[in-house]
Amino acid sequence: MLKVRVIRKYKDSKTELLVGYTIQDMRNGNTMNVYKDQLKQAIKAGQVDCVNMTMTSDGRLIGKAYKETVRPRTNTPAQPVAPQVQTPVQAPVKPQVHAVEAHHVAPAVEAPAKSTKQSVAEIYTNGKHIAAVLVNGAEDNFTIPGYAEGQTFDFDEEAVKKIKDGWYANVTVEDGKLKFEDSVKRKSFKSVKNKMLKALVGLNYKPELVVEKTATKGEYDIVLTNEAPAVAVEQLVWALVADSMITDKIKFNYADEHKINVSTTRIDEARKTVKNAFVSIKSDKPAEKKKAEKK
Repeated sequence: MLKVRVIRKYKDSKTELLVGYTIQDMRNGNTMNVYKDQLKQAIKAGQVDCVNMTMTSDGRLIGKAYKETVRPRTNTPAQPVAPQVQTPVQAPVKPQVHAVEAHHVAPAVEAPAKSTKQSVAEIYTNGKHIAAVLVNGAEDNFTIPGYAEGQTFDFDEEAVKKIKDGWYANVTVEDGKLKFEDSVKRKSFKSVKNKMLKALVGLNYKPELVVEKTATKGEYDIVLTNEAPAVAVEQLVWALVADSMITDKIKFNYADEHKINVSTTRIDEARKTVKNAFVSIKSDKPAEKKKAEKK
């Protein structure tokens, strides 16, 4: 198991919310940047022992006291947390012997080498917008009913940002336009929504979401109050909500720990959107509907 410690936290420059961490290999002092969810998944999977962070029962990472001298940096490349987490080695840092440092703003996470990137299996659209993407290569290898092992979801602007950052091996941006390899299937979100809802039923998991006011007028937090059985399942929930938001023209602002922040004129609009996210799609074919009613 890889033994690491967090030496720096970094935030989104616009929202000031936590984005990820710089971690340091306790064996050789090498460092890498990781998204916060990637570190959580690696810890849950038993791939990483983070000596100065601990995970709470509700899935949050919090600091814990730890003191140990890190071995000086060598020329040995840092062992990756997991294939999908590996990033180019960062500039050397001086050995630290205290717990997690104060917040620092660090550069955005660099995309991993192509051989270690995740890949997109399917892209789900709502009109001209990308509502979600089905991704191969999740770190925890959890299997959602009806999907392949290790598949997860990215949603809305989170997915778009990853595409622009070059996170996926088979999706690129050329001259401002998205370019998909032939392996990527494009579908309307409407055509896959019932399958996603069925997966939640198969897991016997009913997400409980509440909408809360924030200090900023016109902004609301949609909060998942009951823990999902895996990160991939929580991502599925947010994909459903994101599609409903696009339909209702509610603006996605950012995602944070078990919640997303949105902009709309009234709180009841956000609540309606959340409710609609979990309503199944009925058949658009009247003839088929009538036959079903007669039977």
